Amino acid sequence: LASNENKQEEIRFVSQLNKGDIINVFYHGMCIKENCLIVETIQDHYFVNGLIVYLNGTSKETIDLENNDGLWVKKVQV
Repeated sequence: LASNENKQEEIRFVSQLNKGDIINVFYHGMCIKENCLIVETIQDHYFVNGLIVYLNGTSKETIDLENNDGLWVKKVQV
């Protein structure tokens, strides 16, 4: 039941996020990155669902919401 609750909060499109939001990144239900700061979101004909550019500590990383292969994102409520 808990995994269903998490999936309901899953971000499917970058339009659900804003620059400056904090996210956690999950891989097959396990949190692998916490408190990542969104620095940019891109949604165009290449990234239909969107691309998230975020800071994980001091490194800049990306996640493609369409081609995510088990990865998903949840917005942290502050």
